[in-house]
Amino acid sequence: MIKKFALPVAVLVVGVMSTSSAWAFCGGKKYSCCKKSACCQPQCCYTTYKKVCQTCYKTVCETVYEKQTRTRCKTVCDKVWKEECKTVMKPCYETRYRECQYTVCKPVYETKMVEKQINCCKPVYETKYRTCSYTVCKPVYSTKMCTKNVVTCKPVYETKYRTCTYTVCKPVYSTKMCTKNVVTCKPVYETKYRTCTYKVCKPVYETKMVTKNIVTCRPVKETKYRECTYTVCKPVCETVMKTVRRCVTKPICETKTVCETVYDKKQVCECVPGKTYCKKVRDPGCWVCDPCTCKRKWVKGQKRTITCKEPDRHVTRCVKVPRTVAREVKCVRYEKKIVCEQVPCKVTRYEKETCTKRIPYTVCRMVRECKQVQCPVRTCRMVTECKTKQVPYTVCRMVKDCKQVQYPVRTCKMVQECKTKQVPYTVCRMVKECKQVQYPVRTCKMVKECRTKQVPYRVCRMENYCKTIQVPVKTCRMEKQICTKKVPYRVCKMVPEQIKCKKCVLVPRKVEETYTVCVPRKVTKKVPYQVCKCVPVCVCSEPTCDSCDSGCSEAGESGCACNGDDD
Repeated sequence: MIKKFALPVAVLVVGVMSTSSAWAFCGGKKYSCCKKSACCQPQCCYTTYKKVCQTCYKTVCETVYEKQTRTRCKTVCDKVWKEECKTVMKPCYETRYRECQYTVCKPVYETKMVEKQINCCKPVYETKYRTCSYTVCKPVYSTKMCTKNVVTCKPVYETKYRTCTYTVCKPVYSTKMCTKNVVTCKPVYETKYRTCTYKVCKPVYETKMVTKNIVTCRPVKETKYRECTYTVCKPVCETVMKTVRRCVTKPICETKTVCETVYDKKQVCECVPGKTYCKKVRDPGCWVCDPCTCKRKWVKGQKRTITCKEPDRHVTRCVKVPRTVAREVKCVRYEKKIVCEQVPCKVTRYEKETCTKRIPYTVCRMVRECKQVQCPVRTCRMVTECKTKQVPYTVCRMVKDCKQVQYPVRTCKMVQECKTKQVPYTVCRMVKECKQVQYPVRTCKMVKECRTKQVPYRVCRMENYCKTIQVPVKTCRMEKQICTKKVPYRVCKMVPEQIKCKKCVLVPRKVEETYTVCVPRKVTKKVPYQVCKCVPVCVCSEPTCDSCDSGCSEAGESGCACNGDDD
């Protein structure tokens, strides 16, 4: 508060000093302990800035586009198809044949029989028998009947009843009204105000032009050349004699004796025994006199099975009889032989050659330049301004309130009650009963028995014998033969041909077309804008008087002066 009224009090002292001695020191000479007199705050004035906005108008030129319809002539090409005759060379293919002779080596195969003696081993099998004894256990079964006394227990069920007493609790409900004192707190809200002083910093902007030296770098490009050396491989061809080894096959004619087996056909007559089959036959019946009825009745004969045999038949079949024939066969044997030859061969080798060429490259260097540039610099300074405002605050106090409330209370009382019921139960007693049961018992007795059997076994022995066979030998010789064949080849001949084709021709014609054009036009109109400026305003506060019952210390702190009685 002292800081707030420091400046207004100083202004007031200068203006009032000449009029009244009592106000010369703002009541400072009568400053003492306050009695029942009033304490007043003097009137103070201060200057503040008020923002005043005004609406102004400025003339603005605006471009407006208007649509206009115009007509123009446009050339349109229509497609027209015309028929025209055209001569085209069409290829005509013809197949002709020419005779070509070529030499073919035709193989001629000959087969000769050569006799050959071989040693063979022939297996001879013999069947022999040996006596083998073995023991067999033969089971002998016997069945006996045994008697057994069996005691069985038979259950006998009886149903009986017993009296059972039990207690049941039965609930009895009752409702009562009870009174209760309830203390409630009720909030009471009061709104008060306190004076709050705060400072406002107002920015003031200024724009100045400052000259600034700027150094810029400008690139300057130069083209230079450097010599570059590179190596090139140049091919050089040479003819070199090379030794080549190749394999040559030489035919050698030989004569071999070959033994061959020839099969002769021979007719053999064989006797085929007839098939044996079984047949069921019934014996002839007879008339028999029945002693009971004294009548004759026919009795059928018994059925029996007899074995029958079909008659034997003679069959003639053809049998192949082998016969060995020896003959000489010419055969060709080929021997391989390696031959070395000198063959000319082209070899390419590469010779290195050094070449030089000039390669351009670009060098860029930066050149400095100094310039002076006018740069706008905006500065801002803050102006402090004091303001006062009334801040409301709410005070809450709780007020107690007593009430009597009645509420229902429900009580439950359990009353015992005795009841009786008949409970059934089952009694089981076992009654013994004696029975005789016969059951079969089968016994098995093993009896040993000795037997003998003849076991066959096979013995093999090898017999050597000499055999002459005819072996066929196949020889091959190559005979040259000249053949003639017709080789087809194709001949193409161009034949002119008249064809009709359709050709597209563009025929121009003029068409009127309507189109829309946007034509610019300038229009002048007034546009409102806001102009704001700060106007100084003098604000004077009204004097306020409060009682000084609270003491001089509070008056001194609040900045008010207490005046006594005038002398």
